[in-house]
Amino acid sequence: MPDKEVEGDTETDVIKVFDTAVKLYEGSITETTKVILYNYEVDAYIWGSQTVHFNSQDCDYGKTFSDGGITLSLWATVCEKSEVVIKGGKNYVTHKKVDNQIPESIQPDQDYFYSHETFQEIPWTQENEQFFVDTGLAFEQLVLKLNSVFDTTKAVTAFVESRQKLLGD
Repeated sequence: MPDKEVEGDTETDVIKVFDTAVKLYEGSITETTKVILYNYEVDAYIWGSQTVHFNSQDCDYGKTFSDGGITLSLWATVCEKSEVVIKGGKNYVTHKKVDNQIPESIQPDQDYFYSHETFQEIPWTQENEQFFVDTGLAFEQLVLKLNSVFDTTKAVTAFVESRQKLLGD
Protein backbone atom coordinates (compact mmCIF):
# COMPACT_ATOMS: atom_id res chain seq x y z
CA MET A 1 0.00 0.00 0.00
CA PRO A 2 1.23 3.50 -0.65
CA ASP A 3 2.58 5.41 2.31
CA LYS A 4 0.22 8.29 3.14
CA GLU A 5 0.18 10.54 6.12
CA VAL A 6 -3.04 11.34 7.93
CA GLU A 7 -3.10 15.00 8.86
CA GLY A 8 -5.49 17.33 10.62
CA ASP A 9 -5.58 20.42 12.81
CA THR A 10 -6.87 18.49 15.83
CA GLU A 11 -6.82 14.92 17.05
CA THR A 12 -10.52 14.68 16.15
CA ASP A 13 -9.73 15.80 12.57
CA VAL A 14 -6.98 13.20 12.28
CA ILE A 15 -9.27 10.43 13.55
CA LYS A 16 -12.03 11.51 11.13
CA VAL A 17 -9.64 11.47 8.13
CA PHE A 18 -8.22 8.11 9.23
CA ASP A 19 -11.70 6.57 9.66
CA THR A 20 -12.66 7.80 6.19
CA ALA A 21 -9.52 6.23 4.70
CA VAL A 22 -10.21 2.92 6.45
CA LYS A 23 -13.80 2.86 5.16
CA LEU A 24 -12.58 3.64 1.63
CA TYR A 25 -10.05 0.80 1.90
CA GLU A 26 -12.52 -1.70 3.33
CA GLY A 27 -15.10 -0.81 0.71
CA SER A 28 -12.66 -1.23 -2.15
CA ILE A 29 -11.62 -4.87 -1.65
CA THR A 30 -12.68 -6.63 -4.83
CA GLU A 31 -11.63 -10.21 -4.15
CA THR A 32 -10.38 -12.21 -1.19
CA THR A 33 -8.91 -15.71 -1.48
CA LYS A 34 -6.92 -18.04 0.76
CA VAL A 35 -3.40 -18.81 -0.46
CA ILE A 36 -0.10 -20.22 0.74
CA LEU A 37 2.95 -18.00 0.48
CA TYR A 38 6.42 -19.47 0.59
CA ASN A 39 10.00 -18.55 -0.06
CA TYR A 40 12.70 -21.10 -0.78
CA GLU A 41 16.38 -20.30 -1.21
CA VAL A 42 19.28 -22.69 -1.56
CA ASP A 43 22.93 -22.17 -2.33
CA ALA A 44 24.92 -25.37 -2.76
CA TYR A 45 27.44 -27.10 -4.95
CA ILE A 46 26.51 -30.75 -5.48
CA TRP A 47 29.53 -32.72 -6.64
CA GLY A 48 29.40 -36.09 -8.36
CA SER A 49 29.10 -37.50 -11.84
CA GLN A 50 27.42 -34.21 -12.70
CA THR A 51 28.57 -31.10 -10.86
CA VAL A 52 25.58 -28.86 -10.27
CA HIS A 53 25.34 -25.49 -8.58
CA PHE A 54 21.95 -24.46 -7.23
CA ASN A 55 21.38 -20.84 -6.38
CA SER A 56 17.89 -19.42 -6.15
CA GLN A 57 19.27 -15.88 -6.04
CA ASP A 58 19.97 -14.04 -9.28
CA CYS A 59 23.66 -14.06 -10.11
CA ASP A 60 23.85 -10.30 -10.35
CA TYR A 61 26.27 -7.65 -9.18
CA GLY A 62 26.00 -7.28 -5.44
CA LYS A 63 24.91 -10.87 -4.92
CA THR A 64 27.56 -13.44 -4.15
CA PHE A 65 27.73 -17.19 -4.08
CA SER A 66 28.69 -18.88 -0.84
CA ASP A 67 32.28 -19.88 -0.24
CA GLY A 68 31.17 -23.46 0.16
CA GLY A 69 28.84 -25.53 2.23
CA ILE A 70 25.09 -25.67 1.88
CA THR A 71 22.74 -22.87 2.80
CA LEU A 72 19.02 -23.58 2.83
CA SER A 73 16.14 -21.33 3.78
CA LEU A 74 12.41 -22.01 3.67
CA TRP A 75 9.42 -20.20 5.07
CA ALA A 76 5.75 -20.77 4.44
CA THR A 77 2.45 -19.50 5.78
CA VAL A 78 -1.25 -19.37 4.96
CA CYS A 79 -2.68 -15.96 4.07
CA GLU A 80 -5.86 -14.24 3.09
CA LYS A 81 -5.07 -12.50 -0.21
CA SER A 82 -6.98 -9.30 -0.95
CA GLU A 83 -6.92 -7.42 -4.22
CA VAL A 84 -7.77 -3.81 -3.65
CA VAL A 85 -8.76 -1.25 -6.27
CA ILE A 86 -8.19 2.26 -4.96
CA LYS A 87 -9.88 5.33 -6.41
CA GLY A 88 -8.24 5.99 -9.74
CA GLY A 89 -8.15 2.31 -10.67
CA LYS A 90 -4.76 1.39 -9.19
CA ASN A 91 -4.61 -2.21 -7.93
CA TYR A 92 -2.82 -3.35 -4.78
CA VAL A 93 -2.49 -6.87 -3.50
CA THR A 94 -2.04 -7.57 0.20
CA HIS A 95 -1.68 -10.82 2.11
CA LYS A 96 -2.62 -11.20 5.77
CA LYS A 97 -1.38 -14.24 7.68
CA VAL A 98 -4.21 -16.39 9.09
CA ASP A 99 -4.26 -19.26 11.57
CA ASN A 100 -2.82 -22.44 10.13
CA GLN A 101 -1.10 -25.70 11.06
CA ILE A 102 2.33 -25.00 9.52
CA PRO A 103 5.02 -25.30 12.22
CA GLU A 104 6.07 -21.96 13.70
CA SER A 105 9.71 -22.84 12.99
CA ILE A 106 9.23 -22.21 9.25
CA GLN A 107 6.71 -19.38 9.46
CA PRO A 108 7.88 -15.80 8.90
CA ASP A 109 7.59 -13.32 11.78
CA GLN A 110 5.56 -10.80 9.84
CA ASP A 111 1.75 -10.86 9.57
CA TYR A 112 1.30 -8.82 6.37
CA PHE A 113 2.90 -9.21 2.93
CA TYR A 114 2.62 -6.87 -0.04
CA SER A 115 2.73 -7.47 -3.76
CA HIS A 116 6.24 -5.99 -4.17
CA GLU A 117 7.87 -8.53 -1.83
CA THR A 118 9.66 -11.65 -3.04
CA PHE A 119 7.69 -14.82 -2.41
CA GLN A 120 5.92 -17.56 -4.29
CA GLU A 121 2.19 -18.18 -4.04
CA ILE A 122 0.07 -21.28 -4.53
CA PRO A 123 -3.65 -21.76 -3.94
CA TRP A 124 -4.64 -22.93 -0.49
CA THR A 125 -5.93 -26.48 -0.21
CA GLN A 126 -5.77 -28.78 2.78
CA GLU A 127 -3.31 -30.95 0.81
CA ASN A 128 -1.05 -27.99 0.00
CA GLU A 129 -1.03 -26.86 3.62
CA GLN A 130 -0.31 -30.43 4.78
CA PHE A 131 2.69 -30.55 2.43
CA PHE A 132 4.23 -27.56 4.24
CA VAL A 133 3.26 -29.00 7.64
CA ASP A 134 5.08 -32.24 6.79
CA THR A 135 8.04 -30.37 5.28
CA GLY A 136 8.36 -28.14 8.36
CA LEU A 137 8.23 -31.13 10.72
CA ALA A 138 10.85 -32.96 8.60
CA PHE A 139 13.12 -29.89 8.70
CA GLU A 140 12.75 -29.71 12.48
CA GLN A 141 13.70 -33.40 12.84
CA LEU A 142 16.71 -32.97 10.55
CA VAL A 143 17.92 -29.90 12.47
CA LEU A 144 17.53 -31.71 15.81
CA LYS A 145 19.40 -34.74 14.46
CA LEU A 146 22.21 -32.59 13.03
CA ASN A 147 22.46 -30.68 16.28
CA SER A 148 22.82 -33.85 18.32
CA VAL A 149 25.42 -35.31 15.93
CA PHE A 150 27.53 -32.16 15.51
CA ASP A 151 27.17 -30.89 19.08
CA THR A 152 30.75 -31.88 20.01
CA THR A 153 33.64 -33.64 18.32
CA LYS A 154 33.04 -36.52 20.72
CA ALA A 155 29.41 -36.75 19.52
CA VAL A 156 30.53 -36.74 15.86
CA THR A 157 33.09 -39.48 16.50
CA ALA A 158 30.54 -41.61 18.38
CA PHE A 159 27.97 -41.19 15.60
CA VAL A 160 30.46 -42.12 12.87
CA GLU A 161 31.67 -45.15 14.80
CA SER A 162 28.06 -46.33 15.28
CA ARG A 163 27.70 -46.51 11.46
CA GLN A 164 24.25 -44.89 11.66
CA LYS A 165 22.94 -42.76 8.82
CA LEU A 166 21.60 -39.25 9.23
CA LEU A 167 18.71 -39.93 6.86
CA GLY A 168 16.89 -43.08 6.00
CA ASP A 169 17.84 -46.59 7.07
